[in-house]
Amino acid sequence: LDTDPASLARSDGVAAAVLRLARSDLDQAATGQRDDFEGVVDILAATSWPGVDDARVLLQPHEVRTTWRDFMSASNSVIQQALSTQQANKLAGNRAPPFWAVLAILFLGWNEF
Repeated sequence: LDTDPASLARSDGVAAAVLRLARSDLDQAATGQRDDFEGVVDILAATSWPGVDDARVLLQPHEVRTTWRDFMSASNSVIQQALSTQQANKLAGNRAPPFWAVLAILFLGWNEF
């Protein structure tokens, strides 16, 4: 780990940019409108992280952006599928037994089934 205060400050700036990207996407999903990225665009539009040695970088800014977008689209589709399954199960649980089964129960009694 790097304990140099200047390096820690630069890495904090990178972490803050990634968090602002996440927050802006989550706010957009909640409100349905696109917000400005403010200072995020400057850092995430760069070809490399400013002030960070390339040997210490796992993902470049464009890779972070595309990975985040892929994650958001995949998680949104999974959530939509879970919600539709939940709604289908709720609707299936509210159905009454078929009419013939009600007649059979009345005719035969409860203990015949």
